[in-house]
Amino acid sequence: MKNEDSSNEDAGKGRLRNFKGVAGRVVSGNIEEYSFSVGINYELLDKIDDDKLLFQIGLSHSDSIDESVAIGIQKTEWSLSGIGCEHKYVCLASETAGQRLKTTPISENKHKTILSLKLTVYVDKRWSRVVIKMMPSIQIVGDFNNVDFTTATVPVFGVYNPTLANVTLTILGDDPDVLFDLTQMHASIYVSDDQKVIANSRRSSSFTGGISIDRFQKYVGVTGDISFSSKKYVPDLPYFYEVVVYIDFHKGLLGRDDFIFQTGLITLHHAGKHKRLQLNYDGAVVELVRCSLSFSDICIKAWNKGNLIQTTELYELSLYDKVRAKLSLTIELFLKESKIRISLRHPRKRLATFNNIDFSQPLLPVFGLSTNPKVSIELKTNTDIDRFSIFGYHLKEPICEM
Repeated sequence: MKNEDSSNEDAGKGRLRNFKGVAGRVVSGNIEEYSFSVGINYELLDKIDDDKLLFQIGLSHSDSIDESVAIGIQKTEWSLSGIGCEHKYVCLASETAGQRLKTTPISENKHKTILSLKLTVYVDKRWSRVVIKMMPSIQIVGDFNNVDFTTATVPVFGVYNPTLANVTLTILGDDPDVLFDLTQMHASIYVSDDQKVIANSRRSSSFTGGISIDRFQKYVGVTGDISFSSKKYVPDLPYFYEVVVYIDFHKGLLGRDDFIFQTGLITLHHAGKHKRLQLNYDGAVVELVRCSLSFSDICIKAWNKGNLIQTTELYELSLYDKVRAKLSLTIELFLKESKIRISLRHPRKRLATFNNIDFSQPLLPVFGLSTNPKVSIELKTNTDIDRFSIFGYHLKEPICEM
């Protein structure tokens, strides 16, 4: 597990450049004590040399994940690695602070060896302990005490060496405490459409390569770098942020099916499937467009799960009119009531109330821009959303000013 490149200024801040895996994020309501299970499957294409990596799971300080190709050699990690060992086995090796603590053989090491394995990781910050068990035998294969949780610590998952083995790693359970954070994923990793499986090679057409996961295929827009979920936030409290849109365009540039801008919240795996967000049939979206009844008017339309629920007229234009305006939109999220409310601040207007919003699946803010009008978007937040930025990921060109 040689460190090929230990320098990375962006470690812990976004796309992983060195560590060949993906970071995880905890969505459990109790972040002091949680667990997660992973299913690991591999088929050996050849015998692998001792210490060659097939996969890794564990925890690492978030600011040091990307210091190396593998986390097992780092000082602030607690991990379990699938490796070649003793010249004839594939073993589970528990490691911390660059030291190997224990190895457990799990299969033969020869061509066409196939194995399916379930591992469960138990994290207890109160007792500074991480335990990894092999299921269903509940054999302890990794036991780490005095884990340093004083620095932000997150789950990590790695898959390696596609020329030696086909490897997949799956987050198990319908309601897992941990999900993959695709904003922190190496470009060599492939991820399934439902975002619960990573692989070291493209297993089927439903897998997307990490090198392209940060771009929408069809939608012209960008998501935020934070998600809202009933598992992550205190459901009794509302959350809000404000989107300020500056527009400057001639009416003649706007076609019948064009939008000037779109914003709202949507599940990530649906966001890039269409050119317009409302075609995704989930989430809550508002857009500035030409009104359908009067081609001379500019309206804000609100869509909920593919249905138009409200239209608000803003401007009545002649054929040659130019629009220069600043629009301030307030987005309020009420997780307990499963509701989202979007309002225009000046002049004060309620643009839409979206009911029956499913916050059990993480929703991300999303921002879309037409390619024709001159439009720019500024994001303002309150202190509850201290790391929220529209300059996250999933950008697709061409696009107007951001």
